[in-house]
Amino acid sequence: MHKWNWLYFKLSITASIFLPMFFPSKPVEEGILKYKYGFPLNYITIYQHDESSVWFFNNFFNGNAGLFLNPLNIIINAIVLYLIMDYFIKLINKTKTVNKN
Repeated sequence: MHKWNWLYFKLSITASIFLPMFFPSKPVEEGILKYKYGFPLNYITIYQHDESSVWFFNNFFNGNAGLFLNPLNIIINAIVLYLIMDYFIKLINKTKTVNKN
């Protein structure tokens, strides 16, 4: 087991919080419209009475019927992104050392 890299984890948290805000959401209608944001797990759900924009900032700042925030999913998303980032960085470093030999 290797040591936890806090820089990678901070980057993962930042990415898990901010990246989904720049991707559109498809509304889900279950009585009231829901716009879900987050990757791989949804951590923000914005409720709307009428169909609005699919973009996070428009839904968040231009009135909504409600907001649900799940902080546990943010942490899980950050851990998943950390593991993916750690794997790819190890893979890149491994290919660099193989190519040097």
